[in-house]
This record gives sequence, C-alpha cells and structure tokens, in this order.
Amino acid sequence: MTVFRGPIEDTAWPAALVARVSDSAASPTLHGYAIETDLARHYRFGETMLLALTGVAPTEADGTAFEVAMIFASATDIRDAPVHAAALARLCGARPANALATGLVGLVEQARFEVASARPAAGGHPAPTEAHPAGVDATGGPTGAALAEALAHRAATVPHGLSQLPMLHAILAVLREVGLRSEEQLIPALVLARLAPLAAEASAASAGKLRDYPMDVPPFQYEPPR
Repeated sequence: MTVFRGPIEDTAWPAALVARVSDSAASPTLHGYAIETDLARHYRFGETMLLALTGVAPTEADGTAFEVAMIFASATDIRDAPVHAAALARLCGARPANALATGLVGLVEQARFEVASARPAAGGHPAPTEAHPAGVDATGGPTGAALAEALAHRAATVPHGLSQLPMLHAILAVLREVGLRSEEQLIPALVLARLAPLAAEASAASAGKLRDYPMDVPPFQYEPPR
C-alpha cells in the first residue's frame, strides 16, 4: 500500500493542547488567579471580565469605569440588526439557542464595524458645534456627557474631553483607558455588554408567531418578474 506523506506527517507537533489563559482543572484559574478562592471572593464580575481580556488584575477604579462603560454599551433595541435578527429567528420558530446564535454572529460583526469605524477618531473626535444642544453631537446622536456624569458619580476616572465625544467613541475611549486597546479586546467587550439584552429581547418573542412581525413596514408592493 502506498503511504502518502506531507508536511503534517513530517513535522514534529506538540503532544497536547496548551492552556494559556484559563484552566478548568480541579482548581480553575484565570490568568493564574484562582477563580473559586480568589476572584469569586475579592473581585466583582466586571473586574473579572476585565482581567480576562487584559491579563492584568484591574484596580478598583478601572473595574468601576469598565462596568459603567459596559452598562452604557448595553443599550440596544429591536431596531439594531443583531437584535432584530435574533427576534425574527425566534418568530420564525427557531429554538432559543439558535436564535441566540443568530444574534451573536450579528453582535460580533456590529462590534467589529464599530471598532474599525471609530479607530480614526480615537483620542479626540471633533466636538459638537455651538449650534447643537448640550449632550448632542453633530450627527444628532448623544454625546458622552451622560457617561462622564455616571463615571464621576461612581468616583471613577473621567477621560479628558469625554463629554464632547459621540457616545460610541466615548464608550470606546473609556474601554481604552482601562486597558482594552486591540480588536481582540474591544470587540468581545462590546459583545459581552449587549448579549444579555439581545437574549432577553429574542426570548420575549413568541416562537412561531410570524404574524406578529410587521411584514409590510415599510409598505411594499410585489411585482412579478416580466
């Protein structure tokens, strides 16, 4: 019998997978910190998630700032494509897990686009002009003024100029301030913030009741092919 060999067969490979961040052995760890006897006792959930993304145990101030920014990032509704897709999948009869998976793919793509589109403005987006009311940016959307106020209320560090940034840029500015700089860090943070609200909205839809969907919004007229 002819034996065919190639680069996979002729290369020396490791004999086992390597856990570089988390270990779920008898005493599970995250970046070397004991989950059950250290993190669960001394850290908040947000601080633990920040540790997971950065590999560094955050200060209490950074953990608070991260949690506040994540709460602001959680704002979403049925008009957002990922939530819309998850709810529609549920209305079409998808199982909860399948509807959630549909929305999760959308959340990742939404976050990827937001991080990429906001990158040129990192560190300073043009401030709203005097013609726009306080708290509203030049596009008509909210600025980071409310986020700055919430951070100050929680005694967390407020990045300079945060109140003048569009809300998304302000949220990303805070996430960068606490150590999230790369796409690998920022994208999962935004997804994590929005996942539970998306799941709740999808779960609120009645499975299989497609008649609850506003099919003709906006109104359309079907024209057969000529």
